[in-house]
Parts: sequence; C-alpha cells; structure tokens
Amino acid sequence: MDDKNEELVDAQIVEEDSRMCGHAEGEPGGEVADEPALVLGDEDPHDALLHEKILSEECAWKGKILDVHRLEVELPNGHRSARDIVRHPGAAAVVALTESGKIVLVRQYRTAIDRVTVEIPAGKLDPGEDPLDCAKRELHEETGFRAGRIRFLTSIVTTCGFCDEIIHIYLATKLEFDAPDPDDDEFVNVDLVPLHELIDAVLDGKIEDAGFIGSGFAISQASASLMIDLVKGRTVEDAHRLISLYFQMIKGKITPEELDDLEDVAALQGIAHVPARVKCAVLAWHTLEEALDGEGKVEKVTTEEE
Repeated sequence: MDDKNEELVDAQIVEEDSRMCGHAEGEPGGEVADEPALVLGDEDPHDALLHEKILSEECAWKGKILDVHRLEVELPNGHRSARDIVRHPGAAAVVALTESGKIVLVRQYRTAIDRVTVEIPAGKLDPGEDPLDCAKRELHEETGFRAGRIRFLTSIVTTCGFCDEIIHIYLATKLEFDAPDPDDDEFVNVDLVPLHELIDAVLDGKIEDAGFIGSGFAISQASASLMIDLVKGRTVEDAHRLISLYFQMIKGKITPEELDDLEDVAALQGIAHVPARVKCAVLAWHTLEEALDGEGKVEKVTTEEE
C-alpha cells in the first residue's frame, strides 16, 4: 500500500474510533441523543397509522417465476385504492470468497435490460425450499463451486414498492471446485475477481446487482461473520491479538505468517486497497474491541447470553 492510501486508511480507522466512543458528527461535546435517530419499520408506534388494510386479492396474471396480483386496500384515511403487486417466491444469493481473497462472480445476459450483467451467484427458491439449500444449489449450479463453510449474512427487499421478493444473502468460504451444472436455459460465464477490484467497480457504478449492493456491500456483514467464527472460544488476550492483526492487515502491514493466524478472515485483505470501504470492514472489530475492554474478568469470548 502506498503512503497516500495508508494515511487514508489510518484516518478512516481513527474516525471509526471516535464514532464507536459516541462522538457523533455535528453533536456538541460528542453527546449522544437518548433516543435513536433511526427507528426501523413497524417498530415506531406512530407507524400504525400508516398501515393499509387488504380488502381483497386476486391473481391477475400467472407467470413462470412470478405472479401479478390485484389488491383492493383501505387507506389510512378510509378511502379505497387498487394495488398491483408482484408475488415472488424469493431468492438466495451467495458472496463466495476464495482463500486468495477473490470473489466468485457470474456474467449473464439479462433480457429485461438487454445487456450482460456481473452478479453474485443467485437464484429463486423452489416451492418449500430452505434459503440455505437454495444458496448451496445455486452456487454449485452456476459456478461449479461447493462451499466447505456457508453462513447467513442478511436479507434484502429488492423492490418493495410493488414486489414482495426477498433475497437471502449468504457468505461462502472454503470453496472446492467441482463442475458447474446450469439449468438448460441458463448460460453464464464465471469470473474470479480480487475483492478490491469489485468494490471499485461498484463505487464507479459499473456493477448494479442489487444482491451485492443492497446488502450494504455485504462487507460489513461478512467481516462480522468471519470475526465471530475466528474469536469465539478464544481467550480475551488472544482475541485482542487477533483484532490487532486484523487492523494490521487492513493497513497492509501484515506478514504471511500473521495472515495465517486470521484464517478465513484473510479473504478480506483486499479491503486495504480501498480506503473508502474501510468503515464497513472495521466496524464490527471496533465494536468487539470496545466490548472486550469493558468485560473485566471474562476469560473467553462467547456469543451466548449469560
């Protein structure tokens, strides 16, 4: 990493330190408001007044992978209105990382937008299918890779204005190549791309796949998931050592021997080349560090409640 990028990374980590200590931007004295600024949907009692009551629903058109339903609803003011809703079975997508820190991508032509897109492996759920099973199936069918380890990251709603599709996103590591087995009407090319190159492409607007972008880049979730696997069951002292190694890796200052100690987390080393994404990658680690510093006599790291 060059000196300029190193300075940017250091600045990002310092900024995250201040945020983790409660010093929010624009707040005098770094005071934190008693109430959170963000209240998620349906968690604010005031939102009860926004709900619409579904009076009737019928299938207006039935397709191969989705249906269009016509709904009559009662609005909050008592008036009635019609809603056209796309009913979709849902899908699973996979952020698959190789041991060398590359991400597995697929390239395929999308008729709806008349061009080839670059995406993470994904596909719709079969009737009654578990999203995890779907993720494993789609990864193998489209890319030929099987995951030795796969874990849930997050779920995203793609177009909630008119569609109920939910994409469940998983992180896959410890990949082994078998052979792809695409559907008869599925034609894809597979790329293995360094993670930092992919992030640059997304930031430049060259990649528009909602499965990758909509997950908060999946970087924050992937980082947190890998971190938990790495430190769970470790002593607090060893956890601190690994946190320190992780920050060294993000700064591009880590030896190959030290990198081995980070196990699967080493797949994120490409983040060091993209200072703008450091915030996503270090947030969970700063949170853990703060928690461990306040744990007193706790001897081992655990994710279980006492």
